[in-house]
Amino acid sequence: MPVSSILPPNCEFVEKEEGLAELKPGQIVFVVMAKYTSNERGKKIFASIAAAKPEDDSKNGYIAEHSGEWYEGSLEHAERIASYMVESAFNTKPSKKLSVHKVAEVEDYTTVVSAAVFVL
Repeated sequence: MPVSSILPPNCEFVEKEEGLAELKPGQIVFVVMAKYTSNERGKKIFASIAAAKPEDDSKNGYIAEHSGEWYEGSLEHAERIASYMVESAFNTKPSKKLSVHKVAEVEDYTTVVSAAVFVL
């Protein structure tokens, strides 16, 4: 189920393998996702997700999604947005950050996906 880009208070970052071990086939999960599809052969495309948390774990953090045709600095853009949201909301730098990026060169139809999946 797609959800807003708010990182709930007390949410923990876990490694991909640890999160996958908690999931069951067919399970419904909450997700924030960046996705991009192209059929322009030879184009380089990307999808990025970045999360940032304030030091106070009782406050929410933010997740930023960014996707499109690759350009210099594209992978860092979501990281800057997530950090900015924490800074502007709480007047403090993020204490923890996490980002996931997927880049591909288009062959026929190509889709790239990066996601933050909430394991409850």
